[in-house]
Formats: sequence, C-alpha cells, structure tokens
Amino acid sequence: IVRRLFGDRKWIEKVFGWLSAEDRGVFFERFQASIAWDPSTHHTIVIRMTKIVPQLEVHLVKVEKKREYARLTSYRSYGLRKAEYLKLINEDMPENVRKIEFAKGFGDLSENAEYQYAKDEQRQLMQKQTLMQADLDAVKPSNFADATTDEVMPGVTVVATLKDGEKVWHVLGEWDNEPDMGILSSKTRVAQNILGKKVGDGFELPDVDGNLMFATIKEIRPLPAEIREWMQLPPGVQI
Repeated sequence: IVRRLFGDRKWIEKVFGWLSAEDRGVFFERFQASIAWDPSTHHTIVIRMTKIVPQLEVHLVKVEKKREYARLTSYRSYGLRKAEYLKLINEDMPENVRKIEFAKGFGDLSENAEYQYAKDEQRQLMQKQTLMQADLDAVKPSNFADATTDEVMPGVTVVATLKDGEKVWHVLGEWDNEPDMGILSSKTRVAQNILGKKVGDGFELPDVDGNLMFATIKEIRPLPAEIREWMQLPPGVQI
C-alpha cells in the first residue's frame, strides 16, 4: 500500500501540502536515506518529489555517489580463509580422489551409488575451489592503517545514536564478522548503509523485529586496541 501511495503524484502533492517548507526538507532527506526501496523505484520517487516541489533540489546535494572501497579484510580473516582453501586442495580433494578410486571397485559405474556420490562431491569441491581462489585473488589482507575518521569506512569505529540509546560498530573488511565484539563486515546491510556517512548524517536501520528506525552518526573514531589485536593472524596461521 505504501509503495502504491508513493507512486501516486496526487498523494505526494497532498502530503507536501500538509508540511511546512522545513518539514518537507526533513521528510525528503529521510526518504533519500531510506534503505527500504529498490534503487530504481527509490530514484524515480526522489525525482518525482523534486518535480512536485522544485525547492527540494537543494537537498539533493546530500545524496552523493558512494565511494568505491578496495576489497580488503583483516589479516586474521584472510589467513583463516587461506587455511580453509589449503585444506580443501591438500586434504579434501585428494580424499575425494581416493573415494572415487575405491568406489570403482564396486562394479558397473552407471549403477554405482558410491561412485556417483563421490563424483558429485568432486564437482562441488572443484566449484568451491574456483570460487575460493577467485575470492583470495580479489580480496587483500589489511590492517586498515590508512583508514581516516573523516567518514565511515572500513577500519573505523562508529558510534550511532538510536531512539533507545547508542550503538557501537567496528567496521572492518569483507570477511570480518564477530557480533559479540561489535565487529561488522563491510558487506553487511548495516555497513553498506553507513559507509561514506559523516558525523551528523542520518540513516535508517532495521531493528530486531525488522522494522526500520532512524539513527544518526554521532562519532567516528579509530579502532580500539582490542579490535586491532583481534585482526592479527592467529598462532600457526600464515598468509
């Protein structure tokens, strides 16, 4: 219903007619910050609003193309992913070859369930190897030493003000995720919604029930010592 209403020009005109000029600007900015819409529909409605109220165009300067960040992850997460890859090619795949050779001894391959299962497993392992190799080539390990606090980016700690208090996230790389420590992968929905934001910028955030609530970036600061320690390679793990 909400989507149909926003698609109705007359309904939007009526809503803007109820609002003061200041409230129109706030409403427009919050709509732009919303993550509840697919990009195409969202863009169409934003343009429609500026056509209805041309004065809103001055608020479009708040919408900037998101900066493209390098594909990074912590040394810890890269090392663990690399170890998983080495186990795949040095243990799992050779073991699968042994299973295939062993299964051949059970007779007719076309009716040999053990052989067919082992071959299916082989295809899955080969596909996994291809994907993991591509990821390891594309993502680079980092200690995020170049991160600055001018805006939210991988390698900073973010303090956000919510309606029921504050939330602290440590935004790291693609494969970094440790909810109990507040570590947030840069690929999560929350991180994607705050990357590029500056102190004072607002954004929408899903609560525990999936409802969207409005929040504001209160502070952007360097990562604390315990997070930098977490990012280090675990003992026995190598790049």
